[in-house]
Amino acid sequence: GFKMGGIEYGAIARQASGCSIIDVSNPAFPSVRVTLTPNAPDIYVQDVKVYKGYLYFTDEDAENPVGVYVYDVSGLPSTDPTLVASINDSRAESVHNINLATIGGRDYLFCSSNTSNHLEIFDVTTPSSWSHVASYTGAAPEADIHDVMVEGTRAYVSFLPGGFDIVDVSTPSSPARLATEDYFDAFTHNAWPSPDGKFLYTTDEVPKGHVRVWDIQDLSNITQVAEYDTRV
Repeated sequence: GFKMGGIEYGAIARQASGCSIIDVSNPAFPSVRVTLTPNAPDIYVQDVKVYKGYLYFTDEDAENPVGVYVYDVSGLPSTDPTLVASINDSRAESVHNINLATIGGRDYLFCSSNTSNHLEIFDVTTPSSWSHVASYTGAAPEADIHDVMVEGTRAYVSFLPGGFDIVDVSTPSSPARLATEDYFDAFTHNAWPSPDGKFLYTTDEVPKGHVRVWDIQDLSNITQVAEYDTRV
């Protein structure tokens, strides 16, 4: 969710139905403010983020060369969102998940790309003048990247099938692997660090999968310290 012009909004990825912005200022009666459907019907929105007055959402439709759309939402509620960028880089034509971070005074977009199966990184300090700065290949190149979470100068990258990598992105143009962790039957849907950065929480995208907790204080000795097994 995000707040603009004193009004609370939610942004929802609706797959083939685009991306909807919902006015939730009255939680008992939420209402659709606008639904964004660029390039319909060739669109499949899987993820959405709002960052510094811009709304970013993915397009996983392989028929459409645009992987991420960027809208200026700073004019809400008086004006509708305005499309300011269509990221159509050949390495990221089908994007499942995104995350954004400010590093070294510049804004970066991190994309889990179905096109390259890599983490693709873009400078979006000025979204309309975006540029590709780096690609990151996982420790197991045959695995597909599924999700990326960026906290501070670390990216937590999840793979299907496979485990997760922890990546130093303090220099976004030169991402460097700090650690990798695989485990039996790994099918890691996502990985999120605790607020203090000491632990990492992961889920497996399988029926009745696990929630796992990892101690990542020593990156040379990552240890699973807890789990919740939905099959029990």
